[in-house]
Amino acid sequence: MRIATINNDNRKSSVTFGYNKALNAAVRKTLTIEKTELNRELLELNKLCNKTEETLSIRTKLKAPDESGYYDDETEALVGFFIDLKSTLTGYIEKRFPDLKFARKEANHYERAAAGDELSWRLEASEALNDIADAADEVDIEVGERVAGPASRVKSSRDEETEKDIMSEYLPTSESPKGFESLGGMEKLKEKFLDKIIDPILNPEMAKKDELEYGKKFPRASLLIGPPGCGKTFTAEAVARQAGVPFYVLKIGKQGSTFIAGTSINYEKSFQVVEDKSKEIGKPCILLLDELEGLATDRDSVGNDTSKFEQVGTLLDLINGARSRGIIVIGGGNKYKKIDEAIRNRFDFQEYVGLPDKATRIEVLKKVLEGKTKAVDLLNSEKELDEVAELFDKFPNRSISDLSNAAGDIARKDGRRPISKADFEQVIKENQQLKITNEEQYKLPTQQQRVSIGYNK
Repeated sequence: MRIATINNDNRKSSVTFGYNKALNAAVRKTLTIEKTELNRELLELNKLCNKTEETLSIRTKLKAPDESGYYDDETEALVGFFIDLKSTLTGYIEKRFPDLKFARKEANHYERAAAGDELSWRLEASEALNDIADAADEVDIEVGERVAGPASRVKSSRDEETEKDIMSEYLPTSESPKGFESLGGMEKLKEKFLDKIIDPILNPEMAKKDELEYGKKFPRASLLIGPPGCGKTFTAEAVARQAGVPFYVLKIGKQGSTFIAGTSINYEKSFQVVEDKSKEIGKPCILLLDELEGLATDRDSVGNDTSKFEQVGTLLDLINGARSRGIIVIGGGNKYKKIDEAIRNRFDFQEYVGLPDKATRIEVLKKVLEGKTKAVDLLNSEKELDEVAELFDKFPNRSISDLSNAAGDIARKDGRRPISKADFEQVIKENQQLKITNEEQYKLPTQQQRVSIGYNK
């Protein structure tokens, strides 16, 4: 772990806010200019946070995770504590001092660190901080708008943590999925969603007939598991758009806020909001339980934390009764094993959403580049498009989209010329840390693995 030094007179407090020395200096200066009680508490919180990180760095380097990316129970509990602590600290700093762009910079540092030493807990930290940064990007957006792209968040301001803000409908923008036409590849997954969710919504009478005549069963809930950035949220929203029904998201990563970070009553309120909408329109609504590892942490890993037991129990009841209330539940998560076993078992339709294959990468590139007049030449060159897709091997969909935009920026700043293959080569070379090289840890276990390591289906 790299350690930045604040000054020569404070060697004992050399562990600082992350890996970026310039960022650390800016944060420390900002917090010490105004000597408020909150700023002092943030500095103390930072010391505890970094002490925990030091311990984690030592533990996880001494003992590697198993093939699924799981450390021993004590280390996993420490990882959860650290990420909660880091998220809370980051959330406050981001909210009080947004000009620092602290969350985004920290997320990038952890992402690079994870790529360098393959410590999966650092990747988890980068995901949590990216969520905070994404949410912070929307603080100034007016109600009714949404930031563009598949990683967009709900419209409500986190400054008004009222009951109505616990759950808000995703409102589509020009960049939102319009349906399955917006999904590159994933043909088998789309077919399954059409058969199990979309067609029954569009034609409920036929669904009843299929059940009566053939005993067709519809899933109690659906689970999408896979690496971050591979399109789980985007896929769930595309399902809702294809079916023409409202789409809601319940996620734990909201600027370290406690209003949705685990209380059972707020889970119940969230489901109630979606049920009320379903009754209003006379159709089911789709609810994504995002970051399911946080919403339903495996109870074996939380010791005697009775609040976690209560929260998981509440979610079990809510998922069980969701369909009868007009709520179609889709769960999204990265690590299957970290989700409570009983919760996993409620999802009788489970699919892996992994890194895109080459054909899918080409489709993603086409969708990102279409409509950009300066990308016409590249789009019309099947050979160059194929070569760019090859360079994106092991990159998640989100990175392909982001780096495609970065390639466009290079061309724009270089005399507003056409976007070229060389632009992609440059941004891909500079962002190798965004590759996911340890995909195996995210995959759903096989039936044999579930038996051998104690999973149940």
